[in-house]
Amino acid sequence: MCDRASEKTLRQRSFVLQELFQSEVKYVAGLHFVAEHFVQPLVDAGDSATADLVFNSWLPITNLHEDFLTKLQHAYGQIHASKQKGADAPTLLTRSTITASRLVSKEFSEFSPFLKLYIPFVEKYNSALSRISADLRSAGTISRQIDITTARQDIKDGIFNGGLQPMLALPFQRLCKYGLLLRELSSTFSPSGRTGRCCLAAMQKVNDIVLKVNNAKAQGENGERLFEIQIAMADDKMHRIPSHLRQPMSKPLLQPSRHLLFEGGGAMLFQQPMPMMSPFLFDCAEIVEDAYLVLFSDILLINIKHEGPTKRREEKMQLLHCIELTSLVLTENKKTSARVPPTILEWTRPLPWSKLAIGLRWTEHDDGFLRAAFTQTLRMALAQHTTRCTRSVYS
Repeated sequence: MCDRASEKTLRQRSFVLQELFQSEVKYVAGLHFVAEHFVQPLVDAGDSATADLVFNSWLPITNLHEDFLTKLQHAYGQIHASKQKGADAPTLLTRSTITASRLVSKEFSEFSPFLKLYIPFVEKYNSALSRISADLRSAGTISRQIDITTARQDIKDGIFNGGLQPMLALPFQRLCKYGLLLRELSSTFSPSGRTGRCCLAAMQKVNDIVLKVNNAKAQGENGERLFEIQIAMADDKMHRIPSHLRQPMSKPLLQPSRHLLFEGGGAMLFQQPMPMMSPFLFDCAEIVEDAYLVLFSDILLINIKHEGPTKRREEKMQLLHCIELTSLVLTENKKTSARVPPTILEWTRPLPWSKLAIGLRWTEHDDGFLRAAFTQTLRMALAQHTTRCTRSVYS
């Protein structure tokens, strides 16, 4: 085939092809290592529950990539071991870079739908890390297997010297790299040419599946955190809040359509009924020293987060207000004074209750970051629920 690419482009293309293959070889070795030294021993020991929780879908993912590596090798042609000193992976291609690029792109296009196998793994990733940490503290089955594995000097000096948690992150690192390498490969061809179109199509298919995997991970993390917040408030009977005011909390926090958008503490809260005859003033408002704000896609929780254990599973929150975003207006004071909070939330409470004005001022060490993050996120969330505009006050 006639290839009019410059020498620099040819070197870049060859480098990307070699990197794709070399990194896949190393990735499969890492997958096989974890499968051989952790997943299978746990299964053989009768602890399938731990294997399923911590290494969910690891064996199918390993088999998938072993098969994919074989197909890649055929696409590249005959592979020779590099003669460079210190090289630990094959590097030399015998096919032309054009043919290899087109065949590799074809294999990626056929391979991409099977990347959905990663979804069960990423959904339980955080739970897996928690399980590993708990197991290490209690000297459980994973801890004992780590001791057995690291006792071998060849392993201690090699692939496992970083610990199990970094090994568990290998799938994320690999998924992110596929799209980048395919994009780099496609840049060495004309986008209107046959091979260039194949590279771009493969990149798009891989990126589409990786996006779905990332969304599944985000949803899994969102669900876990919602559950943790619900548990943190489980002991709070909300005696101070009339039942019709806490109506949004009558159902569990964990709802399919509810997403966590922001959470953070350190805000001093000032509240007073509305309508007010005078501007919002600190000296006539009820004060809460340290409010913890949790903003979801449909409600805002204002809590007091009790001091105590730092572990999330042991945290405790007392609910002060549960506000539906459809009944909330955000007011930002551009020119603040010592007696006027920079952020005011106007809450139209259910009848017969009046409106409530909630002023927020963040601690000095915040440097405006939390305020900006909260108000910007709240503004975007309100835009999804109401046509009312947020107001800016300049006096």
